[in-house]
Amino acid sequence: MRCRSGFAAYGLLWGVVAGAMLIGSTHASGTVRVDLVPRGLAILDIGDSVTIDIIADWSGVPGGLSLAGFQFEISGSHAVGLTPVGTLEGIANPAWTAGVNVGAQVGPLSLEPFAGGQLPPGFGGAYSANPALLGSFTYTYLGRRAGDSVADEVEFSLANYYSNDGGALSVYISASGTQSRASYGIGGGVGHTVEVNPTTVSLIPQPSAWLALAGAALGTHRRRR
Repeated sequence: MRCRSGFAAYGLLWGVVAGAMLIGSTHASGTVRVDLVPRGLAILDIGDSVTIDIIADWSGVPGGLSLAGFQFEISGSHAVGLTPVGTLEGIANPAWTAGVNVGAQVGPLSLEPFAGGQLPPGFGGAYSANPALLGSFTYTYLGRRAGDSVADEVEFSLANYYSNDGGALSVYISASGTQSRASYGIGGGVGHTVEVNPTTVSLIPQPSAWLALAGAALGTHRRRR
């Protein structure tokens, strides 16, 4: 995994907003589960869009009171052919009141940094929903690259959410601000791990590509008769 300067900047900002109130961190254990959930059917023709919600269930962290803050990269991967052309746009959840960033598109299938947070429960942080909506993003499919005519799928997931990589997905475990922070290779009941369930978007090839393929197949059939 990569460490990005944007993630480091978020850590600095979060420290300015709430660092003076954090008595401790990485005292809990358990797992935060994050699901990427499309709104509606995730099968896109050219020009179509799908909005995907990012939902975190932090009930697996013992003593958790609310989510504290998060920062990660929204990252897509595709199976075959050339990388499809498309746009990504982040959508904030207004419940988050500190360090909010909907990210910027970096490359065809990446949006970063996506971030948000709130003060501790004892200092006015009021968003305690579980599961919690971290935010959303919209992917708009603009078409295939030249020479690519195969059907494709894009799988969207998250990356760089562990504190080891300069990211964040933290849970308050005390009203005064003590946090359990996401970190890998923890052991010994320190911090918590993260489980991400990605989502897949299916892309329909360009109609002209389908027509070309169908025409070629028909021509071959006629020559063989």
